[in-house]
Amino acid sequence: MDNPRHQLVYNILENVDNKSAYIREAVIYYYRHNGISMKSDDILDGIRNVIQECKEELLIELEKRLESH
Repeated sequence: MDNPRHQLVYNILENVDNKSAYIREAVIYYYRHNGISMKSDDILDGIRNVIQECKEELLIELEKRLESH
């Protein structure tokens, strides 16, 4: 992964039992501490966007790892 912050999150998630809850709490924390709208629709859209970005990066990483084996 090219983004060091995404790599850090990926490394943390490899060792977390409940990944969904961890991701949800992390995203909500981010929104609350960066002055972004707290309307539930905005939060849900933001969570969807973050998850979509992570999915794309994880798929790329998975493809790289599969190709290397």
